[in-house]
Amino acid sequence: MSRLALAVLLLAPGAGLAQRFETFPYPEFQSASGLAENEDGIYLFGSWTVPWLSLFRLDTKQFEGIPYSAPPGYRPANVGSACVASDGSLWGQIGYYLIRRAAGDADVTYPPPVSGPWVMPLGCRGTGEVWTAQSHRFYRYSADGRLLGDFSHPLIPAPGRRLWGCPDGNLWSYDWSGVLARLSPDDSARLFAVPRGFGDGYSYVRDLACSSDGGAWYTLWFCTSDPFGSNCYATWVVRLRGDGKQSVFETPEPYFATAIVEASDGTAWFTEFAGVSSVDDRGRMTHFKDAQKRWGESILLGRDGNLWFPDGGAGGLTKFVLPPFAQTVPALVGTRGASGVLYTSDLSVANWGSAPASVTLRYVPSRPASVAEEAVATVPLAPGHQLVLDDAFAWFRSKGFPIPETGNVGTLSIESEGPVPRRGITAIARTTSPSGPGRSGVAFPALWQESLPDEAGSRLRLFGLRQDAADRSNLALVNVSRTAPLRLAVTVFSGDGTGARAYLPDVFLAPGKWTQLDSVLAAAPGGGFSQGWAEVESLGEDGAPFAAYAVVNDNATNDGSYLAPSEPSSELILPALVDTGAYRSELVLANPDCAPVNAELTFAPEGAPTRAAALTLDLLEQRILPGANEALGLGPGVGPLLVRFVDERGRPAAGVASVRIATPDRYGVSLPGTPLADLKASKVRVAGLRQGNGVRSNLALVNAETDATLTLKVTVVDGETGMRKEPMAVTLPPLGFRQLDQVLAPYGVAQGWAEVERTATTSSTGSGRFLAYGVLNDGERPGEGTGDGSILPMATEK
Repeated sequence: MSRLALAVLLLAPGAGLAQRFETFPYPEFQSASGLAENEDGIYLFGSWTVPWLSLFRLDTKQFEGIPYSAPPGYRPANVGSACVASDGSLWGQIGYYLIRRAAGDADVTYPPPVSGPWVMPLGCRGTGEVWTAQSHRFYRYSADGRLLGDFSHPLIPAPGRRLWGCPDGNLWSYDWSGVLARLSPDDSARLFAVPRGFGDGYSYVRDLACSSDGGAWYTLWFCTSDPFGSNCYATWVVRLRGDGKQSVFETPEPYFATAIVEASDGTAWFTEFAGVSSVDDRGRMTHFKDAQKRWGESILLGRDGNLWFPDGGAGGLTKFVLPPFAQTVPALVGTRGASGVLYTSDLSVANWGSAPASVTLRYVPSRPASVAEEAVATVPLAPGHQLVLDDAFAWFRSKGFPIPETGNVGTLSIESEGPVPRRGITAIARTTSPSGPGRSGVAFPALWQESLPDEAGSRLRLFGLRQDAADRSNLALVNVSRTAPLRLAVTVFSGDGTGARAYLPDVFLAPGKWTQLDSVLAAAPGGGFSQGWAEVESLGEDGAPFAAYAVVNDNATNDGSYLAPSEPSSELILPALVDTGAYRSELVLANPDCAPVNAELTFAPEGAPTRAAALTLDLLEQRILPGANEALGLGPGVGPLLVRFVDERGRPAAGVASVRIATPDRYGVSLPGTPLADLKASKVRVAGLRQGNGVRSNLALVNAETDATLTLKVTVVDGETGMRKEPMAVTLPPLGFRQLDQVLAPYGVAQGWAEVERTATTSSTGSGRFLAYGVLNDGERPGEGTGDGSILPMATEK
């Protein structure tokens, strides 16, 4: 467990926050302390006056009393806790017996009770069962109300007085003794010690929220007397990761963390004495305070995408509208270059959630003035739909904004609200210009703001830069903050292993602004560096979220290859190394550390045995290998390249790898090396696919496992209708590669997105790492246009 960290507290701006809280007063003489939700609405319970169960219907915004009594031998009492089973039925614990109400059913039924001296806790598991505990044993119920039997585990001699069931099938138990227990879906158990804190008195888990990584978030109270008393002096929020590691974040006074829930992006939200707060894995807290005193003993993330809690301060059920989910397209372009060629940006925005979203597009110009300040437009986006704008600036002009035909460069923020997953909106912009027989350009994926560095001293590194007769490299910098200015330091390093570097003048960026350092390696003294990398560091006492990227431009075609920041890793996979009649690969390997490393390469060409190669990188060396297959003796073919970095003793080291694949006419794309440790998702989406109007899209699939066969289910979704097409199954051998050419064409879809889900793996450990990406090519059919490609990266929920 990490040592105690004082959370970084950010007070959210007051303007507009009151509108995020909306309270629906309780019926007369009623109150509530808990809630649960199914398709009927939100159930409230826990009144201290009379036995009371109420249903708040979201469509009418009205409360509806739900009468109940008791099974024979018991008397009616208050509902103490409740949960919703996998079939949508509401289960409630009332002292020593249980109630059940099926979704859409007016009747309350009473599952068979179990006798014992304890009040029965309750937990609904994603396995389809409902669990309770009594007299040192667990009891299992089916979702339809049948008692299935009892259960005990030697690691848990006393089942907890509190239970929490999780969608992933885990069950958490807490018995006030300072230990949390986790029962996995296979009913194996693991114990976790709860931090004791400091001083004398009690510490106890106030509430727990299931986390999607198999771990949890929980709130911890410290009291000088009975933990149910009022003499409590501190609270912590604890992040317990799936692997058992714990991070502790103290909540500053007066923010007493009480009920907690995890949002779809992995951020936790909790109630406290003045409103609600959020906290991320790094301990950064943001407090949302209202003039009205607010406090809730429980909280849930509703089906409508809002937070709901029984508000003891306002005397009603309170809804809190989550802040917009913000991402930024780092560059939107509509201008003529030095040669007079017009560069334009198209835009794709996809909603892969199951509910409608409201999407706000906010353009902030970075050059003198296409508009006075910014252009803002909001559009609805139905579930499954994708908005495609062939010319983003033409679209803004159609909305009445006075944007000229040229001279436009800036950032585009995309804010989405609605009951969609936090990362359920995916956006990508592609900037192209006329070139040869068609168009060429580069795609810029939108960047999630919460994933960007935002502290002073934060650094980003861009590898694979070069400056020679064939190519030039530009470095772009973006201040993503809408309120804070930013100062950045830029250092360029030579990749020749000498350690030579040059410190460029600091760059100052106003909020929301973008700038580009053209031919950045040429700025180094002595004629510049022919190849190398750049480091960008945030300066000053106050940070702000920022982004950086590089584009390697071909001097003949103007085709650009997008380079994202990367950090060294010990084991990476390049999705494709290509050596065919039409394409060749240029491999980039970099060692930014101060000791030599060996790069061990495994090439897995489709339909052929794997081939191996190795080379040594000196300290601070970057090596660029044109015609990599031939240079390394790997031979022709198409397939992934596994890269492992080791030191001179064979121990894991770290490095960076990327590949640029190009035609003989030098139109192509760059693909980054992805650390194997980052491939955790079982389901991904690829947006921005198009077929027709001068372009076509391919979808590539890669098995990153060396000893397991994977089965992937690929589902194409029509972006114009939201309709999901018949899925196809793709089986990939170890390190297998498969490209689905013109993936939309068989379905007659003009534009859309694809969902790729792992459905089977032969790995004995259950591991099934894979990646997917799209390529948007110029030309509706092979041989048409330039064939230039732009990478459409996969999107995950976190």
